[in-house]
Parts: sequence; structure tokens; C-alpha cells
Amino acid sequence: MIKQIRYIETMPRPDKKPELLVPCGKPESFWAAMEGGADAVYFGLKQFNARTRAMNFTLQEMHALIEEAHRRKKKAYLTLNTVITNRELPALAETLVRAGETDIDGIIVQDWGVCTLIRKHFPDIPLHASTQMGIHNTPGARSLQKLGFRRIIFARELTQHELASIRRNNRIEMEIFIHGALCYSFSGSCLFSSYLGGFSANRGACMQPCRRNYRAGGKDVFPFSLRDLELIGHIPDLIRLGIDALKIEGRIKSAEYAYTVARAYRMAIDYPDRIGEAKAMLKADMGREKTGFFIGGSLKSVMTGTPATGLLLGTVQEADGRGFSVQTDHRIETGNRLRIQDAQNELRHALVVPACRRKGHSVYIEAGKTQVRSGDRVYLASTGGTRFPTKLRPKTSIVPGPVPQKKIRGVLSGIHASNPSGPPRLYLRLDAPEWIRQIRTDSAERIILKFSRKDFHAFDPQSHETAPFREKIIMELPKFIPEADADPYRETCSRLSEAGIRHFMLGHFTQKELVPRECALLTNENVYAFNDAAVSFLKEEKIGDFIYPFENDIDNLLRAKDKTGIVPLYFRPELFFSRTPVHEVEKDGIFVDLRKKRFQKRIRNGMTVILPEHPVALFPYKNRLIQSGFRKFLIDLSWQAPSGIKLKKILDHYQAGTPIPSATSFNFKKGLK
Repeated sequence: MIKQIRYIETMPRPDKKPELLVPCGKPESFWAAMEGGADAVYFGLKQFNARTRAMNFTLQEMHALIEEAHRRKKKAYLTLNTVITNRELPALAETLVRAGETDIDGIIVQDWGVCTLIRKHFPDIPLHASTQMGIHNTPGARSLQKLGFRRIIFARELTQHELASIRRNNRIEMEIFIHGALCYSFSGSCLFSSYLGGFSANRGACMQPCRRNYRAGGKDVFPFSLRDLELIGHIPDLIRLGIDALKIEGRIKSAEYAYTVARAYRMAIDYPDRIGEAKAMLKADMGREKTGFFIGGSLKSVMTGTPATGLLLGTVQEADGRGFSVQTDHRIETGNRLRIQDAQNELRHALVVPACRRKGHSVYIEAGKTQVRSGDRVYLASTGGTRFPTKLRPKTSIVPGPVPQKKIRGVLSGIHASNPSGPPRLYLRLDAPEWIRQIRTDSAERIILKFSRKDFHAFDPQSHETAPFREKIIMELPKFIPEADADPYRETCSRLSEAGIRHFMLGHFTQKELVPRECALLTNENVYAFNDAAVSFLKEEKIGDFIYPFENDIDNLLRAKDKTGIVPLYFRPELFFSRTPVHEVEKDGIFVDLRKKRFQKRIRNGMTVILPEHPVALFPYKNRLIQSGFRKFLIDLSWQAPSGIKLKKILDHYQAGTPIPSATSFNFKKGLK
């Protein structure tokens, strides 16, 4: 039994200054954050953090960083906020042991397996819920406080009104992003990069498909590229709301960025009458155009047609293989960091200017072997003028050495291992009431109803159509339930339970708060059961069945010791899931990328969803999965027009284990990076 951590509930103090939290992806950024006035920093190690492109830190540097931060009476938080594969569990255990040897002020997590291992074996380390967890309402905050979390980094898509409501109803520490890059999709709910090449955003390897050029309506557009977040003008409001920590994004950005942005927000927090001066300082952050996003109260100016970061200097006039000329009146100096980008924003080059010479309005820049072409855009990424130390060394020598295998086994002890028996069982998911008239109720063991908000609340389990198979029905909750909708969903779940529906599938683990206690709970693919530790967590929390993530691969599944989950064999993955509208693509419209792959925009419950043109079908792997011990499978008919004929064809392929023409295998065979 895990000991529950209890916190003293106190009312937020509107006069209390929030913690200013600054990113550092390398030692220079740490020193810059300290000099800029940060109250705390967050950083990652070489593994298991959502910014693998950052330099990140060694174990010795971690010790030194924490030591130096504490000497200055600052805090340091470690990010372990990616999902973990079964292969990686021993390395994760080793990392947790090493973190447990420090005085770290908190660990930021996404994976439920990481969460449960820390709670069991390192209970003194405060847990912070990453924004990748997607917490967005009062039930979510209450659930995590019960689990012993100290702090939640809330989804960026919340309004001031929603944050105020969550603050009134919860005493857990609240952290929000106030500056930096924005993802189009909800963090933790983006599968686009993973779908394109196995580079999972949930594993820190995002290839930024939201910044790419697409073809829609006969035009080249950047429909998903958001401006950068800037909330400096809202700092007094956020302080009055009682927000505990204000976070700056940017672990892959320069030390100069960390210093500049930290100084500006330090000034805004300490001297509200100087916010105008602080805002002027942010013009040097070398980011994109700015938006207040949902906290700003308007989404009219949230998109940008120039997704590159930095100050646009101009376009390349000529390139001769040794350098290039750009026409600009901006000052360019040796040591400046430039970013070169082609017209489609597909190819990017970084360049530190080794030498340059000006002639009138044109500057010739030596580029060596960097590939630059006429017409490429040139951006100033940083001036390189502010210098910070490049080293972090602990006061006492630390030679970590390997962690004893006994300790690693101890951390991983208690992880469940279970293999189901019996014949294969099929779960069928339907997303519209019209499907019910198209199916044979004996075609599946269980029928999951993933209805829209309107159809969920209107559903009558005692109607003549559904009453005959009511005991098979699983009602599924959406993964995003706005603050104002939480109570209506709670009331409907209670009504459905009284009418005989006793199985509910959660779109977010924290929705346990909305379902009557006597009901059986399942979780869908959005509650990442990516490894055996995460599966153990779900079982300890009384989750009956669970669906494995859509972006899973066969190697990870076969390495699982617990094989009781539901394996998705047919589905259309939601590549983007966003609260932000897209106007460049029509409703239900098709758009294509530069490689001619086709995608579709759909809208449901006010959310924008991007889908691939073709479904994922993994039927040829069914027999191998059965031989390996899996017994539960999912056919997901969401986002398809109800058709009994279509369903019969799919079921025929399922029974025969044969491929479906034009379908893809997502990451299943090629693997997840």
C-alpha cells in the first residue's frame, strides 16, 4: 500500500509573489537564469526528457546544478517527462536512484509508470505533473493531489476564468506557462510527428509538423503554426489569481534568451508599474510574433505565417559556395547566431558568423560548407554578445559509477506480470448512435460508445435499440472536459449508472472523480499504458481494462510482462487534438503535405482534430500477438461513416488476419523513436 502524502490546505495568498521558473538546457543557460533573476530552474538529463535536442546534463552536472542553485537559495527541478518503453525501465530505475541521491526539489513527470515508481521508492521527492499530462480542470487537480502530487503544470489552453475556478476549488500548487513557443495540439495529445516518421512528441523527439507548410484550398499555408506566448501584461492578474509558479518555455534556446526573458519577467513580478519597460525588453528574445493565447482572451491573432524563430534580416541575394550576401540594414557582427531557412520551412541551418563585411545595404557572410541558396530567409537567432560560464562542477568530486543491480531490481520490484487465458476477445468502438443500427451485437465482447458531448448526455440505455445489449456497453468520456462541463458529465454518469450502465472508459485517468464508485473503470489509449510500471499503476488504482497507446510498436508490446491490455488493431489516430480553430482548412476539408500525404480536418465538441486519410490496420500481426499472450483486441470505427457493409469487411480481415489495402501500420513495425 502506498502511503498518501498529505498537504496542509491553505488559501492562496494574492499578495504572494509567484515563483519564476526558467529553462536551462545547458550550463550557460543555468548561469544566465541565475543572473536574470530566476527563483528556480528546470532541466533534463541525457535521457527521458521532452527536449532531446537540448544539450542537457550529465549526472555530475546535475549535482553541481542543484548544489549551486541551493547555495543561492534557488530551486531546481528535474524533468523526466516522457513516456518510457519496457526496454528502458532498468535505465529509468538507475536514473531515479541517482536523482534520489540528490536534494532535488521536484521531478516533473508525464508517465504513470514513473509516477508510481517515485511514489513507492522515493516518496521524499516532490512530484510535479508535466503539462504533457494534460490536466485541465478541477477533477484533474483533485485526483493528482490525492495521489500525492505537489504541483501541476496546467495545459496551456485554459482561460483566466477556468484557472480561477480551479484555484478556488483546489489547494495544490498551480504552475502555468507564461512565455515561449506553443504547440498547436494539446501537449501529450499530439501523434503527428510520430505518425510521419516515428519521432514521438511524447518521447521528446518532435519534428514539429505544426510548423510545416501544407497545401489547402489551392494555396500553400501554415495552418497550424502558432505565435509565441507572451503574458507579461497579465502578470498582475495571474498573481491575483494565486498562481504559484510562472514558467518560461525554451530549454533548446540560447543562454541569452534565458537571461533576457528572466530579467523581463523578474521586473514585471517585482515592479508591476514597470511592465511597459519589461515588455520592451522582450523584443530581444528572438522569438516569433506574440499572442496572449487563451489567457489573453482572444484567438484572432494566434496564428503566424512566418513560423521560423528569430529576427528576420532578409533573403539571400547571392550564394557562391563559400558564403552568401543578404540585403539588410540590421547590424550583423562576428559571433552572431543565424538561422537559414528555405521557402518551405523544411530545411534549416544554424550558423555562427565567422566573418562578414558590409557594402552599402548588403552584407556578405562567410558560411563555409553550409548549404545556402538564393531566396533562403536569414534570421538572427541571437547576438552571441552575452557570455556565461560553460561549466558546472560540484564542490566535491562525484564519481557515480554503476548503480548496483540489486537497487535496480528493488525499484522495479512489485511490477505486475499477468497473462490472460482463453480465446481472443474483441472490443468494438463506435462514435455515433447511427452505428448501433448497423452492427450485430454478437460481433464483439464489449461495445465502447465514444459519443459526442451532445449524444453522450442524450443517450438512453433503456431504449429498444440498446436495452438488449446494455450489459456489453462501455460509455467513454472525452479526453478534454472543460471546467464548466465537469459537473454535467458527473451528473450524466450518475444517471447512466442508475439506468444500468456500469462500465465507463476514462479519456483521462483523473476522470475517476466523475464516475460513481460502484462502476467498473477502464482507460483508453490516451492514458498511456506504455510500460509494465504504468500498467501496475492502473491496476493498483482499480482500473479493469485499458487500451494500449496508438503509437505503440510491436517490440515494446512483446517485451511487456503484463499482457492483459487491449491491443488496437484498427483505428484512425487523432494526429492533432486542439482547442484552437483552424481557418485555412475548411471543415471536414482535406489538405496535403509536401510529400503528398493527405489529411483531414474534423471538429467535435468544439475541438479541432486532424486525421490521416487512411486508417491503421494491424490484422496481420494478430496471430503473433495471440501466441505472445495477448487476448484482447480493439476495432475502432471512430471518424468513419456508419456502414454495416464496411464493418463486415473489417471483421472479415480481423478473423482472417489479412491486411487492408491502403491502410498503414503507423509505428507498429518501423518502431518508435
